[in-house]
Amino acid sequence: MAHISDYFKASGAKASVYKNAKTNEHFIVYFTVRGAIASTEHFPGKALGYVEDAGENWALGIKE
Repeated sequence: MAHISDYFKASGAKASVYKNAKTNEHFIVYFTVRGAIASTEHFPGKALGYVEDAGENWALGIKE
């Protein structure tokens, strides 16, 4: 698993984009303000740019 990028909300909550080298799939791990994993979202068949846009949209409050 390779870390690609991070996106932060003003509150300090974080979305981290990763790539699974085994499956070549990108996914986001969402963290709470305290650093606990809140959820994970997989994006099968989507390009890295799409997944990074999703992380940024979440940080901006566009995506829940």
